[in-house]
Amino acid sequence: MEELARPSLFFDGRIYRLTDVNQADLEFPTLMFSDGTYFQAIHWAESVCHELATLPQDLRSRNPRELVKLLPIRSAVSSRLFDAQSRVLSLAINTITLIRRADGKLEFILHKRDNRATATFAGHYMVSPIGIFQPATQSPYSAARDCNLWLNIMREFSEEILGHPEADGSSGVTINYELDSPYVQLERARQNGQLRIHYMGLGMDPMELSPQMLTAMVIDQSVFDDAGWSVVERNTEGLLVGHSKSVFGLQFTRFEEQHINDLVTLNSLSAASQACITLAWRHRESLLAPTIGDFL
Repeated sequence: MEELARPSLFFDGRIYRLTDVNQADLEFPTLMFSDGTYFQAIHWAESVCHELATLPQDLRSRNPRELVKLLPIRSAVSSRLFDAQSRVLSLAINTITLIRRADGKLEFILHKRDNRATATFAGHYMVSPIGIFQPATQSPYSAARDCNLWLNIMREFSEEILGHPEADGSSGVTINYELDSPYVQLERARQNGQLRIHYMGLGMDPMELSPQMLTAMVIDQSVFDDAGWSVVERNTEGLLVGHSKSVFGLQFTRFEEQHINDLVTLNSLSAASQACITLAWRHRESLLAPTIGDFL
């Protein structure tokens, strides 16, 4: 990939390697992590993708059970999906951000990934924010402190939605989550009940065979207004779509059945994003319930 079509965002950064998953308690699964690198994980993910891409078109309509027999790498990986001993597993945290207007209605943002900037899911529509679970910087201090799902989601929110510089582990400058914006405002909103994070499930991307965590963030529009945040139209990874500007401020896509039905049939919508949108719609009443806390 680096030699033939190197994306602009491509380096072998440190990741939290998923080593064990215990879903005995489906509401609160237990995940174990160790050290790993991005290239170690993407090696397996891209191998199964490219193997499938080389399969002749006339063979792709076969029954999946028959099809996998023609794909030795995918067959080997499929038999041990969460076997962390046979391959390096990264964890992608997929978050659908639901903005709650003053009238109680929900809106959300989609992200279209750039074909040349991104290494995976290039050109796909995805919920936002999404990011690999990884430390923010090269600092040894970050490796221990940043092993926190909420911190990872906040950093991706800052980068993808607000357009702040990437905190993807490539620099040595640490983040002060207690003083720096937007982390202070996001944490304050979570403590005040203006923002809640919900865990919706853990699955495996059918193309990459990579673990995907599905989450939903419900955030009041007033948090944006009070902080003076402006949502960007473009970031380093692609475009934010489904929003417009008017005299009434920034407008997002209404979280309504018509839009949901249109989106989930898009071939260019990632499987994890489709799952996030579908689950958020199915459980929208629970997500909005004031008595339901978040998963952190």
